[in-house]
Amino acid sequence: MKKFILLFYIFLLSMVVIQASDIKKETLMIPRLDTIIGYFKLIQLQYPPHNVWYETEYQEYSVDTKTLDEIKTNLLQNTTITIVIGTWCSDSQRETPRFVKILEYLSYDLDNTTAIGVNIKKKAEGLMLEKLNIELVPTFIFYRDGAEIGRIIETPSESLEKDLFKIISTE
Repeated sequence: MKKFILLFYIFLLSMVVIQASDIKKETLMIPRLDTIIGYFKLIQLQYPPHNVWYETEYQEYSVDTKTLDEIKTNLLQNTTITIVIGTWCSDSQRETPRFVKILEYLSYDLDNTTAIGVNIKKKAEGLMLEKLNIELVPTFIFYRDGAEIGRIIETPSESLEKDLFKIISTE
């Protein structure tokens, strides 16, 4: 009887250990070496390993020049942009190269952008991103005189160009 009770306790203990290790595996986030976390320069996306998706999307995208030609350059010059992406995210991989191509078409100074890479939890170690209220990536946040004037979140409502035009045209 003592052997049976001892075996039963060993069995229960092993089950608890197995369940605890399963829980730990679910919450453990393993960093990927190809993920950019924190502040970065957009030009970094043109180098391995990100260039595989960046260059392809950049080259294949045709900007809507008709819409972009309507944007008043002086409004864009007074605008700063924060770009929050996940290099692991297919939406970020699609929209970020397109957005950069649009900004380059508009001769926008990319030094007026702040690019931030986040992990799958939309966090970047050492950065307090809560005030940005990032729920989905990519998120393009537009500021004029330090105040937020609009955002494009994950996918544009109409198109990147038309959404950008609506935001920038806001007085």
